[in-house]
Amino acid sequence: PLAFLSFVAAGSDERSEPAVRRPNGAFASLGAEVSAQTNLLPCGLAPGLTVQVYSTQFDPDVENVGGQRKLIYHNEQQILEALGGAAGSAVLYQGMNTFVVNPSKPSASVTVDSLTGDAQGQKIVFLRKHRLDLTQDKVMRGELDQEDVQYISCAIKKAMGHLHLQSIGRHSFLTEMLEQNSEHRGAVINVNRFQLLPGYFTSMLQLGGQLYFQIDCTHRILHSENLFETLKKKASSWQGPKSGLSDYINKEFVGRRIITLYSSGPANNRERKLYAIDKIDYDMSPKSTFTDRSGKTWTIGDYFSQTYGIQLTPGQPMVVSSKKKKIDGEWQVIRTFHLPSQAVTLTGLDESIRSDFRLNNEVGRHCRMLPGERLDKSQQLAHILQNNRDAKEVLAKYGISISNDRKVVSGRQLAIGDGATNFNFYTRPNEFEPLGKERPTKSDPNLRGKTLKPDNANFNVDSLVKPVGLTNWIMVYDEATSGQDSYKLLDSLRSTCQKFGMPIAEPAYLGIPKDKGGWRGALEEGGFWKYLNGMIEQQQRGAKENGNSVIVCVILPGKPDVASRVYSKMKERLSVHSNDLTPVASQFVQSKTINDERKWGSAVVKLIAQMNVKMGGAAWALNVKRLHDKPVMVVGVDAKKAKGKTVFVCAATQDRLFLEHYTRTNIKDGIETEIITGIGTFIKDAAFAFAQNLGRPPTRIIIYRCGLGDGQKAAALEAEVPSIYEGSSRSVLTSAPKSPTSQSKKTSTSVLPYLVEEEVVT
Repeated sequence: PLAFLSFVAAGSDERSEPAVRRPNGAFASLGAEVSAQTNLLPCGLAPGLTVQVYSTQFDPDVENVGGQRKLIYHNEQQILEALGGAAGSAVLYQGMNTFVVNPSKPSASVTVDSLTGDAQGQKIVFLRKHRLDLTQDKVMRGELDQEDVQYISCAIKKAMGHLHLQSIGRHSFLTEMLEQNSEHRGAVINVNRFQLLPGYFTSMLQLGGQLYFQIDCTHRILHSENLFETLKKKASSWQGPKSGLSDYINKEFVGRRIITLYSSGPANNRERKLYAIDKIDYDMSPKSTFTDRSGKTWTIGDYFSQTYGIQLTPGQPMVVSSKKKKIDGEWQVIRTFHLPSQAVTLTGLDESIRSDFRLNNEVGRHCRMLPGERLDKSQQLAHILQNNRDAKEVLAKYGISISNDRKVVSGRQLAIGDGATNFNFYTRPNEFEPLGKERPTKSDPNLRGKTLKPDNANFNVDSLVKPVGLTNWIMVYDEATSGQDSYKLLDSLRSTCQKFGMPIAEPAYLGIPKDKGGWRGALEEGGFWKYLNGMIEQQQRGAKENGNSVIVCVILPGKPDVASRVYSKMKERLSVHSNDLTPVASQFVQSKTINDERKWGSAVVKLIAQMNVKMGGAAWALNVKRLHDKPVMVVGVDAKKAKGKTVFVCAATQDRLFLEHYTRTNIKDGIETEIITGIGTFIKDAAFAFAQNLGRPPTRIIIYRCGLGDGQKAAALEAEVPSIYEGSSRSVLTSAPKSPTSQSKKTSTSVLPYLVEEEVVT
């Protein structure tokens, strides 16, 4: 979910604290009011619920959180007795704190069996910190703090643990659905030679005066062919020495997700497991041995034959997959699995699916559901959770309930009612100037009814609202296979650019010679990148003189595996700063697309539109003057954390039509956090650039904040809003330059933040 913030002009009524208000004015009066169901299910609390928070100390230290959790849950009854827990008491471990339901003692010390078998045992000390004020009234007032949300989130996650979901990132899958005797078997969809396994995304969301369990649905594609057969087909295309086959295969498959073709686990919970490929090991085979937990030594072939009834083909490689955990800030391998390639199959999209138009359409038909159907599919997880005996007991033990009544929100449908024609999209250059002007008192006759609104996002443009010149560009192609394609591409671009009023010049050509190994040789040769960089720098000098941008257009070869490698390598090198290549915009087009007479006519139009946008132009614009009659800056903020790093990305609009953007990316090494530092500096710099572009600073700033995990919204707002407020203060924005025409006008240059705390559906 996106946190939605809005900052408005304050005038003389300046306040030092963020104000909480609803949007008003034109935004709340256009179109017609509608109601909509959401994928939010309200959470409730049992009356009289008492939860105490205890700090938890382990002696000796237990560094692994999983080990800490195991010690507490395996000895829950002994801990409750020590803390004076009455009937109905329960323990919930969060990682730093222990939540205890209905305890009576302020502290306790227990000694339990050590995980390492130490004769002295493991001592755990509990010291009461405070009581959680968990009441339904507090929920309704929207006053739950971070610890309250943590308790409820941990309880629901513990309940979901009894469903034995398999996770890929933040998506969870109930692979038990694949079992023949599963009551949910009908949820799995067969498409051609593939299966679509339903999955779910869940989070806790505090919105207004209520806490919600949010569920969305997704799908995972399961391949029918086992990985060993896939590897044999891939190996047949290898033309190099046998010693290089392993590297060739691993470059293609490392990181892909697989699922077992057999079910494992206890008798009452058999399921197929998901893994990530860390390595395809050709030095291992079914004859390789391992020792199980009981100390017995097996060959992999014998183990799978006796345990799962699978007779493994000799000589097949093994799949290596590691389970990792973060210990002392570093990811460490805690367990390694060796799986026969014959006993697993790939999941997810690959080139065999992307290149099959009919299969793509069939998959899309099942995955792109109507909103009502999507809500019903999503709510299946809540029904499964509520009807699972163990999960139901967990929720009841912690005093948590999940309602089946979806949250209903009200909004406005802008495409109907008064002023609906003002929300047309526009694609013609002569419409660009009136769109950018101040809002007139009456609807502009130059714009009314000129262009029809699209039914959906897939519409073809017949012109460009803001064309730029394709005058400094490079075309890269394979001389042996794409020579004729380069001529056809250039002829098509010329005729379309002329139609769109877009200047075009002859490109600089870079042909990949066959006698140098074609694309394979070029991508590995330093001379190719050095020569390409020289061409880019030459084009950039010319572009600087005429005010245009440089773009590299690459014709991809016909073979899917080669095309995939060319795309990933070229895209990476053209997008990232390096010693031998200057970053530049790029556009890729497939050879088969150029030669498809039936589709090429529409494809070249979209190609021109994409290239135009990448070079700073615009394909179309939306008339938003009925919404915003004063300068508005819209900001998007996101954070992504992984492997000891955090990437922060900020973007802010710089013009009246939201076509130009000021962006900034910051990478923090050695830290994983969702709280963005320096966001106020970005707001200040973006507002200054906005003022330079338009001649006046923004009088309203709207911020969309993404990248927050469960329970982090309140902490992020507490840390970031003061910084945003400082960055948008009067002293900052009055220093921004104004144009001579606006200096004599009385301009409000102070913006004060307020959080739109009511429901905002984005």
